[in-house]
Amino acid sequence: MRHHRRFGAAIVLILGYAAFLGSEATPADEAVAQDRSFPTAETIKTVLRKGHPRLWLTPERLALIRGKAAGNDPAWQIVKERADEAVVAGGAGGGEGEDGVLNLIAAYKATGDRKYAEAMIKRFRLRAKQPPLEGNGYRHAGTYYPLAYDWIADEMTPEDRAEAVRMLNSWIDNDMEHAAPKGTWTATADSDASTGHPMGYLTTALATWEENPRAAEIIGFIDKSGMWQTIRRYVSWSRGGTWIEGMAYSGSTRRYLLWGLECLRTATGIDLWKQPGMEGFPREVALEVIYSTTPGQEGMVPSGDIELGGYRFRHNTYQDLSVTLSQVLGNEETGKLIRHYINTVHPVLERHGAAEDLLCRDRSAPAEDYTKKLPLAYFAPGQGFLFTRSSWEKDATFACFQSGGPTGVDHQHGDANTFQVYRKGVWLTREVSGYSGPADDTAAHNGLLIDGKGQRPFHSSVPDARTLAVSTGKGYAYAKGDAAGPYNLRQYSNNPESPLIFRVPLAERAFAHLHPDTFVVLDRVEAGKPEDKKEWVLHAEEKPEVQGERLVLSAPDQRLVVTRLLPAEADVQVVDEKQLYAKALDYMIGENNKHWQVRVSPKQPAAYDVFLHVLQASDVAKPKSAPVKLGAEGQALAVAVDGWVFVGSLSPQPLATTSYTVPKDVVVRRHLITDLEPGTTVLVSSENKPVAEGKADSGGVFAFDGGSGVFLVTSRRAP
Repeated sequence: MRHHRRFGAAIVLILGYAAFLGSEATPADEAVAQDRSFPTAETIKTVLRKGHPRLWLTPERLALIRGKAAGNDPAWQIVKERADEAVVAGGAGGGEGEDGVLNLIAAYKATGDRKYAEAMIKRFRLRAKQPPLEGNGYRHAGTYYPLAYDWIADEMTPEDRAEAVRMLNSWIDNDMEHAAPKGTWTATADSDASTGHPMGYLTTALATWEENPRAAEIIGFIDKSGMWQTIRRYVSWSRGGTWIEGMAYSGSTRRYLLWGLECLRTATGIDLWKQPGMEGFPREVALEVIYSTTPGQEGMVPSGDIELGGYRFRHNTYQDLSVTLSQVLGNEETGKLIRHYINTVHPVLERHGAAEDLLCRDRSAPAEDYTKKLPLAYFAPGQGFLFTRSSWEKDATFACFQSGGPTGVDHQHGDANTFQVYRKGVWLTREVSGYSGPADDTAAHNGLLIDGKGQRPFHSSVPDARTLAVSTGKGYAYAKGDAAGPYNLRQYSNNPESPLIFRVPLAERAFAHLHPDTFVVLDRVEAGKPEDKKEWVLHAEEKPEVQGERLVLSAPDQRLVVTRLLPAEADVQVVDEKQLYAKALDYMIGENNKHWQVRVSPKQPAAYDVFLHVLQASDVAKPKSAPVKLGAEGQALAVAVDGWVFVGSLSPQPLATTSYTVPKDVVVRRHLITDLEPGTTVLVSSENKPVAEGKADSGGVFAFDGGSGVFLVTSRRAP
């Protein structure tokens, strides 16, 4: 069971739509609340399929699972074993937690053997004698039991059906009873409950419609209480497929939603994934799963609440989510891509997810190699995640930059504008991910501290972190974010209308991946007071070596060399996090609690500072040439490294006209000009000869091929 944190309470209630938003309603929120595109009770009454089963199962899916059982599929072997255990135990057990429910009903539908239905009926009876579910328990079981009711209803006596309906209704009543005020709905303080609870209400009504006199009332409550709007808001915050809980926990969050809305589609024909604001979300989740998986396929990007061993696949979350996506997406292109992902990344079945594998994975369905189809970078705008890699090979260099998401949402960490770098199966930078404790703090991430303090994203009244720019092209990926909002406070933290205290007016970070192995990190930071110390923080597993302006981070056969170009003079501190966090770190990363932190701060205090770091990943045996800071005019800064020139601005203002010089002895093949005004016409010349001309893209970036020389760059708006 997950532990709850923050605000001094064991459980934080999210009361309806407004509280889930975490801030006062905006015009956009009000527009969502007025949206009538979600189904009403009257609509469902008109289109609901008659008889059972109608949730999830279609003739094609029924044929799939029966064929897998007849062929003794590996998933069927596990499901049968666990379901037989539950039969012997009189309906109890049969899997971890409520997995026994899926094992029993899957075994029944796969074989038609009534013994499995009888065991599930006994499980209903046993569960009905226990106290009603609430909180965390309901988010998991709220969909499983309605699904079970629907699949075995024809085997139940009228008395058993009535008792099961009473139990399912009592869970909803108990959920409302524990809300404040009563009669609203509650969700424990995490986002998987924010999808699990509404989907439990929905599937209860759909499964029990004929036998439940309150089914229409439940649908009406979903509509009036703001549950649909909560789901819409969740999707809007998760565009691109990511969510703040981290790649592992978010697997459940998204899976609950996928199962619930697929049950709605099979029962009524209503496909909410075609509604405005919801369209395409399953495809985005599939892409996020693919892109957030490391090139070596041993795990996902560690972020958010991922706990012990988070750098590896946690339990079966990605397997369950992936096979669910393969069914929801069917034979459309992304469905074929996610099937290839399953076949290559999750070919070995895990016992915990055997039922979903049996119900969803179709080994005969077409699959397409996503490495031949997809570009090397992917941006998920909801949480501002940029995933980038040098190739689709297993020894690729890979990174993630997160430019931020909404504030005021529980489980958010202070990790806007942070990054992680991986190469050849090794994380060269580290992330302190976890459910609570130090993982909340910006100091636990590769970010910035201002006056020793980090971001406060869980305060609902501060501005969000923002993505300012994204650009991808031949050989590069680039993103820029402003994380100033979460560093700030209201004068009265519980009053969103009280004056905003701008401790940090500006906290911009640009992150560029220059293929194959080089990264440029450019920070522009303004503090409210000049004496507020600014610290650039980087994490490593082994103790970093400080070599003047260079930091060397070592890993098995790999290393990351970090060269500081700005500030010119800095204090560098190496911190042993075992001493900093003591026992709390054991919970974050388990037995392997080697964790080091480097903090870089300007020697001279100033209100405004610029940090410029170049990160070069390589084999230990093949070190790279040091970057060269180039001469540049005006507000521009320029650096040549590994065949690239990177140009950015010293100020937050866009570059207009600038020039820079690349010496003849510096080998350069490609130039990346950033911090331009998007859409402007860019002219590049050298020695009075045109070199390149075009438009700055929507991310304010212009790239061109070129070598050494003196380059003049002019950016002009169209007349």
